[in-house]
Amino acid sequence: MCDIQVPSNLKKSLFYLNGKRNEIMHFEIEINSGEATALIEKFRTCYELKVNFFAQYEPLLIVAISEARFELSNWEALLYDYDPDVEAMQGEAYLDWMMERDNEELEVERN
Repeated sequence: MCDIQVPSNLKKSLFYLNGKRNEIMHFEIEINSGEATALIEKFRTCYELKVNFFAQYEPLLIVAISEARFELSNWEALLYDYDPDVEAMQGEAYLDWMMERDNEELEVERN
C-alpha cells in the first residue's frame, strides 16, 4: 500500500496486543499479577516502538505527546479544586458524580 517499511518488532508487538484485546473483548480471560505486569510491560514496549516509528515521519510528534501528558500532581489538584476529566466520563457517570458531590456538600452544610 505504501513505501514505508514497518519494523518487524513493531508488527509483532501490535499483532500480540491485538490478540490480547480480542481475548479481552470477546472471551473471558483470567490473569495473575505476574501476567498482568508482563502485559503492562508489553504495552509500554509497543507504545515506545510506535512513538519511535512515527516520530521518524512526524518530527513534532514527541513534543505533542509530551504536552498532552501534562497532569496535575495531587497537591496541585487540591490547590486548584480539580474536577475529574468530564470529557472522559460518559453520560450517567458524570451525573452520578455530580449528585454525589451535591450530596456531600449538603451533608457538610447540615453538620
